[in-house]
Amino acid sequence: MKIKRPPEEKLDFVLHLGDFIYEGLGYGDARSVPPFPSGGQHGEGTPHAKTANDYRHLYRTYLSDPHLQAARARWPFLHVWDDHEFTNDAWQSAATYDSGADSAQSRKVAANRAWFEYIPARLSDHEGDEGGTSHAQDFRPAEVTDAPLDASDRTGLVDEPNNQAAVESMSIYRNFQWGRHLELVLTDGRSYRTPHPVPPEINQKLSGSDRYLTPLKAVEVFDAGRTYDDGHPPETIEIGDQTIPNVRRESAPGSMLGDRQKEWWKNTVARSTATWTVWGHGVPLMPMRIDLGAVDPDAQTVVMTTDTWDGYLTERRELLSFVQDADTRLVSLSGDNHNSFAGLLHPTFESAGETPIGAEFSVCGISSPSLFRAFVQAISDDSPLRPLIAFDGRPVDLDVEQVEALNLTFLDGAKASATAARTGNLDQAKEAGEGPNDHLSYVDSNAYGIGRVTVDARGVDVELITTPPPVTPQRERELEVTRRAHFTLRPASGSGTVALEGPEIEGEPPFPFWSK
Repeated sequence: MKIKRPPEEKLDFVLHLGDFIYEGLGYGDARSVPPFPSGGQHGEGTPHAKTANDYRHLYRTYLSDPHLQAARARWPFLHVWDDHEFTNDAWQSAATYDSGADSAQSRKVAANRAWFEYIPARLSDHEGDEGGTSHAQDFRPAEVTDAPLDASDRTGLVDEPNNQAAVESMSIYRNFQWGRHLELVLTDGRSYRTPHPVPPEINQKLSGSDRYLTPLKAVEVFDAGRTYDDGHPPETIEIGDQTIPNVRRESAPGSMLGDRQKEWWKNTVARSTATWTVWGHGVPLMPMRIDLGAVDPDAQTVVMTTDTWDGYLTERRELLSFVQDADTRLVSLSGDNHNSFAGLLHPTFESAGETPIGAEFSVCGISSPSLFRAFVQAISDDSPLRPLIAFDGRPVDLDVEQVEALNLTFLDGAKASATAARTGNLDQAKEAGEGPNDHLSYVDSNAYGIGRVTVDARGVDVELITTPPPVTPQRERELEVTRRAHFTLRPASGSGTVALEGPEIEGEPPFPFWSK
């Protein structure tokens, strides 16, 4: 039986924040993809798309889902891409499977072509807003070869003809207006970004991974490049017992948007007269950090991943300070991180007492494995970090075999999770914690689902909806809702300022939002 929704509950459009496909086979459990027409190319141990026909093969497979077909027939979709429409943790036309800068200009062109063929989007005929300039552009074929990319100076788009031709074969950043209250700004965080701040070979020495759990100190120094400490960057950085050469000492600060897109973004934000400026983009804006030093005197605070805005601190400060000066109320809608979270945006995230200028709501994936699940698989049971991720609650009378401590680690700090694992007392745990993410209000790291947003003169209402993983046999029946976390963002006293209410949780709350 079809249920007719009242007008205020009907969707105007679906905003898809990227990773519509995954370029590699064998990722997660939700979908089986037949072999690539070309056989694929191998990276990280799995075949990944190499040619336009490979990428087309992925879109055809994903779009064979009858539920997705029904949704695309029912509602208009507005899309941005993230990395997996091209290649994991991409920047410009570079893949990062091996060295962090593998030449992949031909794959970038192939990925852009397939995206344009299978994702409905007005680009070249997008008009933009009155007084503004639209840079959106349909796909244009480009003949390229894979050539080395030298981005060691991080000065914007790499000056290599094949890279420039691949990147410029299509442009997707654009903006839309809905009435008086919504300005929607969509950006491309992949095609113009500079390489990640800490090169993978150095990050491997620091954390054992290419881009995860990077010491914040290294990110701050490497991202700022030659501008660090008012133009006096150190030659080396001391991280624990390691002395790391500052290989970015002569480099420009990192950028995720690139000069041209950033100028357009600023102009669009400054011109907007809407009550709310909503920024739709691929990766989270807010910091997501873990204060390892709170439980290990030899450790430091780390950023979860430098692939998000936490790896591009200089440009994030620049953009959010611009928002503050423009007296704009900003709402960031993001994805990528495989978990749902919400919190307030601050100009720098560096000092206590900053006036919030907006909020971010970051949504989990529909079917991709959750962040919690990835950490549980990566951190062994006997690791000293394990209680910060998950612990057996039964010995401490929590009556849960696997407590999702990662939520508490982000919200209240590493010491809070360590205390909870030892005592089972949430009040004591929260009192012990002094986490580095005071801006966060909610984290659901073991989530699958969607978000729903309503914008009007009174505020922005957000519902983060968590479901079980939509895999066989569950996908054969109507999907259940595990929980709904409700938030309301309201204008506060003072121009451009906001107040965030919530979460109000309907259904089974995630740890630590339940009491013993």
